[in-house]
Amino acid sequence: MKKTIKNWIFVIVLTLMCGGIFPLALTGVAQLTMSHQANGSLMYEDGVIVGSELVGQNFEESTYFWGRPSRVFYNMQGNDFGSGSNNYSVTDSELKERIETRLVALSPEKLVPTDLVTESGSGLDPHISYEAARFQVTRVSAATGLSETDLLELIDTHTDNHKLTHVLALNRALYELQK
Repeated sequence: MKKTIKNWIFVIVLTLMCGGIFPLALTGVAQLTMSHQANGSLMYEDGVIVGSELVGQNFEESTYFWGRPSRVFYNMQGNDFGSGSNNYSVTDSELKERIETRLVALSPEKLVPTDLVTESGSGLDPHISYEAARFQVTRVSAATGLSETDLLELIDTHTDNHKLTHVLALNRALYELQK
């Protein structure tokens, strides 16, 4: 009986430590040292959440730069996946059809950067390559009436040292430029 009581006490103490004290301590440290990241790296405009730095969004209007395609269309609600990419083989007909549809929408006569027609591993990538952003300048310029030079400067401003362009940040700046 004594061993059973000791075992139950041990289980209760471990449960409290691992299920309560440790998570609360980590949450507290995260809030104190990196509050922005601990809260989802959210992006705000006029006090309203417009997205996250870590999750892409689906842009389909010709007046905006488009990100990578996503299996879940960057929508976490109403699907059974949450995140993830399709694991289609290169010979899969559905993958071929998706890529061909995207190629036609982007440019049937030009070579299109790969990241504009293929999903990322997570299916939620907020970035496109610098080349993919520059590829879209002509379309966005025609749709918005902004000069290609202005758009190229905007892309340069929102491209990091790894030559990755954050699509939501770029589109927010584009929106502000059009006001």
